[in-house]
Amino acid sequence: MIATYLIVFIQVFFGLLEWAVIIHVFYSWIRPHSTSFFYMVISSIVIPLYRIVRRIIPLMGPFDLTPLFTLIGIDVVGYLLTNLVIRLVS
Repeated sequence: MIATYLIVFIQVFFGLLEWAVIIHVFYSWIRPHSTSFFYMVISSIVIPLYRIVRRIIPLMGPFDLTPLFTLIGIDVVGYLLTNLVIRLVS
């Protein structure tokens, strides 16, 4: 039963991280360099994730694919953690 709650927590947490990345991308298109509180909070969550991805994957010309690779990384880590919990319980 605790494993079920842990799996749900992992899925919700990583789902919220994915939404933070998506909101950050759209907000940066609409109002780049914004100083609003909402944008600052989202940026403080997402920018450290971008830094990790940028160490691994360099910029590709004028296109910043960091958010795409960050979303893929979030999905992979969430999937691996969920499967780890399932295997530990069974």
